[in-house]
Amino acid sequence: MKVLIIHAASAGEVIFSTPLIRAIKTHDARAGIYYVTTSSGTLPLEENALVSATYDVKQGVLKLYRELQGHSFDMVIDLDRNFLSYILTRLTQGRLLYGPKASWLTNFVRRKSAESTEQTHLVERYLRVLDSTEISQHQHPLDFTIPYKDEVPLSWLPEPYSKGYVVLCIQAQYATRRLPVKRMVELCDRINKPIIILGETHDQEDGNEIEKFFKRTDKTNQYEEGLQALNKKAEVYNGCGKFNFHQRASLIKQAQYVFTFDNDCIAIASAFEKYVFSIWGNTVLQSGRYPYQTGFTIFEKNNLACRPCSTKGYAHCPLKHFKCMNDIVFDFYLP
Repeated sequence: MKVLIIHAASAGEVIFSTPLIRAIKTHDARAGIYYVTTSSGTLPLEENALVSATYDVKQGVLKLYRELQGHSFDMVIDLDRNFLSYILTRLTQGRLLYGPKASWLTNFVRRKSAESTEQTHLVERYLRVLDSTEISQHQHPLDFTIPYKDEVPLSWLPEPYSKGYVVLCIQAQYATRRLPVKRMVELCDRINKPIIILGETHDQEDGNEIEKFFKRTDKTNQYEEGLQALNKKAEVYNGCGKFNFHQRASLIKQAQYVFTFDNDCIAIASAFEKYVFSIWGNTVLQSGRYPYQTGFTIFEKNNLACRPCSTKGYAHCPLKHFKCMNDIVFDFYLP
């Protein structure tokens, strides 16, 4: 059996689709899995032995068709249900199965209705694609293997991080999915442990600002005794832009805890069964992207009439108050 999966999604959402892949392979160990996704979506599949080949959707429909036409697919799974995937499914043959697709309007209606409390994880939504087949929908764990060359030994990290640390992932597709910098500083102070900040290159400036706030210098040495008396242990290393995707995953894998916004780090941390503190702003858990099969705590501001303001996000709060992030209370304890 040959199966084509079409999902031009983020790395995190591709990781959340791996139980679907494993369900197919469990049903038929000889099944060939071919995956069309984004360039970032191919990253978590690089070392996945269950996937026969990946294809970058940026190649365009015609080039993809040329690469795929040599295969005779028994099943085509369209998890995107958009114009591009529609064309691609029409150019390939095989039993066609559709994944979930909720529009912004659907989410808005749910938010205003009694269904707004319903939270179905993205993994479960993907597995429902198999409803009309004989393939079992057993909820397998997430599959994600880090290439050996990208494993980051703790001995490479400076003190005190080599003895244990907490990860704070500050990357976010949109600004309304992340805390303002001053609130990130507040969060780091509340964590009160050595912290490695992870993010993309464009997150470096914010990471530098947070790192600078907690940096020990000759001028601050005179206060060190007082800080110790107050049990102030927060130290920050800005790793934004310094590690590639798999290296960031390696650091997450070895962290004591992971704090993150609505981003790919949720799926990565879930794959390694790390305890996740997930912080939600304009987006909500009904998106299905919350931690999976691992312990987690959710921080969000409920009972806001304006939330969610979109399924994705904005560069700025449309109402300019940003209460969904500014009013979150950080109530937790790390042993």
